[in-house]
Amino acid sequence: MMWKRMRSSGLTLFVITLLLISASALHVVGEEDEAIKQQPPDDLDISITNLTFSNPEPEEGEVITISVTVRNNMAQRIDDLTLSLMRFDQNITEKEISIGPEEEETFDFEWEAVGGTQTITAVLSAEVFGERIEISLRSEDIDVEPEPLGDIYSPILAILFIFAVVFGSVLIPSIVASFSGKSKDED
Repeated sequence: MMWKRMRSSGLTLFVITLLLISASALHVVGEEDEAIKQQPPDDLDISITNLTFSNPEPEEGEVITISVTVRNNMAQRIDDLTLSLMRFDQNITEKEISIGPEEEETFDFEWEAVGGTQTITAVLSAEVFGERIEISLRSEDIDVEPEPLGDIYSPILAILFIFAVVFGSVLIPSIVASFSGKSKDED
């Protein structure tokens, strides 16, 4: 009887030991999976390869498309990336993107052009170890024509017309009087 009790105690101890080893192994595998999800920035081989404008010389107020091409050189899909457009230090817009393994994808943004020479920067970032890390940057300048003043010829023609009417109303009586042979003094 004692032998059966020792055998069952030993079996229980053996089962408990196996369970503890299995739980420990599962914990280590879980940590490795988490480490894969949160790779350090040096291990991320993803970049912005192109930044283009639908109209390279827009007028102020014109809505243009800014296209940003992103390339993932890694063998795994990358999710939870943020692609932002900046004008100087001001964030214009941003998108949450994902990109498949060994893929290149173009993302389009709409932007209302602001007058002058503008520097537009595309910023690709990801959250790594709880912090937002910039992975890739690309900047391009764009010259935006200031908003046109409008129809300048109409006001000039209106001023010329007013000048002609006023000048004509003063000169025409003098010209008519000189042809008729009498002057204003004779009246």
